[in-house]
Amino acid sequence: MTGIAAIARDSNGKILDEINALVRTKSVQVPEALALRLGSVLAKRWQWESIIFESDNKELIRSVKNKSFNCWGSLAIEQDIVSLLNSVSACLDC
Repeated sequence: MTGIAAIARDSNGKILDEINALVRTKSVQVPEALALRLGSVLAKRWQWESIIFESDNKELIRSVKNKSFNCWGSLAIEQDIVSLLNSVSACLDC
């Protein structure tokens, strides 16, 4: 089991919301993608218009940013992230 989480903060660092889950996977990419998806769900839920995503997985960020999905195991998750972020101004790899 792997724990994943997304934490939303305002520009002053105040925590606005958080979401977490436990997932079972053998892949490294899948939990990272699911955590990014959780952040996307928060953005959609709260209808935030401008957000910055931070992750140490530059490959995942690049893949979602450029819509160049290279990892079969997280393909559907990455496509879902793009769909969720269509309505917001998201800065990936800022």
